[in-house]
Amino acid sequence: MKLRLAILAAIISSSANAADSVSQPLGSSTTLGSATNVWSLSSSNNNPAAAFMMVGKGDKTRFGILTSLSGGYELGAVDEIQDKIEELDDKLDSIEDNLSDALDLQDDFNELLAELGENASLKIMAGGNIPLLPFIYKTDNYGAFTFSADVSTMGSGQVLSDNASLILNPLTAEFQLNTATSIYVKNFLDVKASIGYSNEFYSSDAGTFLAGARANFHQITLGKSVLALSALSGDEVDDAIQGEVEDNQNTTTAASFDLGFIWTATHYQLGVSVDNVNEPTFDYKSVGTNCSAIPSDAAHEVEQINCFAAASFASQGLINKDETHTLSQQTTVEASLFSENKSWNVSASYDVNSVNDALGDLYQWSSVSAQIHPDWWLISGLRGGYRKNMVGSELSYASVGATFLKGINFDVSYGLESVGDTDAPRSLYLSLGIETSF
Repeated sequence: MKLRLAILAAIISSSANAADSVSQPLGSSTTLGSATNVWSLSSSNNNPAAAFMMVGKGDKTRFGILTSLSGGYELGAVDEIQDKIEELDDKLDSIEDNLSDALDLQDDFNELLAELGENASLKIMAGGNIPLLPFIYKTDNYGAFTFSADVSTMGSGQVLSDNASLILNPLTAEFQLNTATSIYVKNFLDVKASIGYSNEFYSSDAGTFLAGARANFHQITLGKSVLALSALSGDEVDDAIQGEVEDNQNTTTAASFDLGFIWTATHYQLGVSVDNVNEPTFDYKSVGTNCSAIPSDAAHEVEQINCFAAASFASQGLINKDETHTLSQQTTVEASLFSENKSWNVSASYDVNSVNDALGDLYQWSSVSAQIHPDWWLISGLRGGYRKNMVGSELSYASVGATFLKGINFDVSYGLESVGDTDAPRSLYLSLGIETSF
């Protein structure tokens, strides 16, 4: 078995074939973070109280035109791992009938597998609003109503490592690698529709107090599989992963509720929002159960091997056979300073607590940003920001974005951590969308 093909192809394919993710924002919020900004329609997805201030004086509506599309990736700390895999692969192919050399190579493989288990992972994320949404309708006396729908998806692959042994094949007189090391694949798809309400509840010369609430209706599909490397070859990885993922998915429908509050004055703004107040739960399909009931024939051989591998890693506490994802409650605070006509602003937002995304990774964002709005025909907005995940991967991003022709938004978040000694970022996120201007 070619270790390089089996591991690398499986990790990459597991994520690429998986179906506004929980962990990354949509639209210009890619740069602005979770702070409310009247120039950014996508920021109305953050704080439910924001919709009331999104519609300009004399207007009734504001809406998206084409879908805001966002996507990106995150890599584990895979420094020089690919070079090590290729080096050991070459040694395995060239090793002769020498027990001492075989034992040394076996130790090298076990060291590499331990490193892969700790660091080798890839996550791919994508999301987008349905065209024309979000749509905000502001009444004369009864506040503002928001309607939105979006689709978000994530897929990940990581290595579950186990000790390897080199066995001499008496028929070929060549050493072969024997290991229970496997690939752990997870995927997530959320089709969500939302309806929200916000209104002004107090106003004076000092400022205005806004409050809002939002109901979200989720149809979430979760899938996970364990793929034993011993049951894979380079040519079979794509088909094996696709088949396993399709057979091990579960779909659940539930609602979540968000609350938001904003105090806005002439030159500053403060806000707090609470997502997923009711904390709904969504179930994965079980893995590693009733393995002995799977027929022991050639047609089910791979399925049974994967099942026993999942059961083994579950007994070691590395995975859960039965897993439930909870949309956990998260509180976010925000603050902004701006000019009287809002031609420039600086903002900051901070998640008070950390939460797990659907694939089990921890996120707690902290962000700062600045934005200006030059009176130019071609470019009507320029923004830049920095944000960092305070937990989990602890990845950080430098972000820039621009608004063209008063409605076309393009933003890039570039990961500040690199892959090994290269200039390639461990993470990258892009967003593009068109909306009506404020």
